[in-house]
Amino acid sequence: MLPLPRLDGGATVCWVVAQDAPPAVRRRCPRCDCVRPFASTEKSRVNGNGRKLDVWLIYACPVCSATWSLDVHRRVSPASLGDRLVRFERNDPELAWEVARSPRLPSGAEFEPAPFTLIADPIDGARTLIVDCPWGPGPRLDRVLAQGFGVSRAQVAKAAAAGRLGVCRKQLRRPWRGEVRVEVARWDRPAC
Repeated sequence: MLPLPRLDGGATVCWVVAQDAPPAVRRRCPRCDCVRPFASTEKSRVNGNGRKLDVWLIYACPVCSATWSLDVHRRVSPASLGDRLVRFERNDPELAWEVARSPRLPSGAEFEPAPFTLIADPIDGARTLIVDCPWGPGPRLDRVLAQGFGVSRAQVAKAAAAGRLGVCRKQLRRPWRGEVRVEVARWDRPAC
């Protein structure tokens, strides 16, 4: 991407966070008897009961392959699903990713950070950095900035505390979705 011009003489650089896999769900595995990150198999199951359907997204333990079904739809009419019903029946991977990004998790389960690739331009002389995560929940902002700058997360936090990065410290530690604007006062590699 080319830097976008700014009125005050600085430049704006955009970084995009691309998702490598759907987010895993941390939950207790009944076979392993411990908490593991269950990964989406990108397959769904549709079950009919009378005139109503249930739809699940299938997750699997990476160690023993035990499966777990995440409720996507319960007791819905086939007409309410429209063309998504055919996509669920054919195990459409795009639909599986869409569902895996925004599930309603049962209590006791939580998201494992999804693997990501950062598509980043150099920030040479840029005053504003826009980090875009079009899917959610995204990785923590400090993790993305550390990868982009080639430093540790602690060094990113120190730079934010010293005012070299205009971003709230709370915002650094949270997953997010959408665009985040970071003002870059001066970026050399921060001292440890």
